[in-house]
Amino acid sequence: MKTWLIGAAIATALLAQPAAAQTRTDLSGTWAFHTADYAPAPTMTLRMSGVAVMRRARGGVGRYEIELFTQEVAARGQQFREIWSRQRCVGRSIEDRLTITCTMVDSSEEGYQPDNFQLSRQADGALAGHLVSSNSSAVVFRRVP
Repeated sequence: MKTWLIGAAIATALLAQPAAAQTRTDLSGTWAFHTADYAPAPTMTLRMSGVAVMRRARGGVGRYEIELFTQEVAARGQQFREIWSRQRCVGRSIEDRLTITCTMVDSSEEGYQPDNFQLSRQADGALAGHLVSSNSSAVVFRRVP
């Protein structure tokens, strides 16, 4: 059921912003992201993926209101656990850098901490950088057409 719910949220997010409104300098739109594997403990591996819907915030150049939907898969040996979340975030863009700071709206796991990101624009249009929260990992955001 939870997988269906996050799937529905992601589908809704993908339809939220028309592609025609997006430009290289404007980060508004829908972005899919994924991290590299990261390991908070020697016997556990985590990987996060999800969708970010960015909209320009009123009254501020380089400021964005962001809705973030995440799915984190934790693997320990042959056991897997899925954690999903919905977060409300603020993005601040200065030149080719974007900082995303989030607060938790809902999560499948009590005590799940918000995720934050430090990103840089890449030549191919992607945003790449790091997940910076209770864990850290390389992350890539790609605009959804």
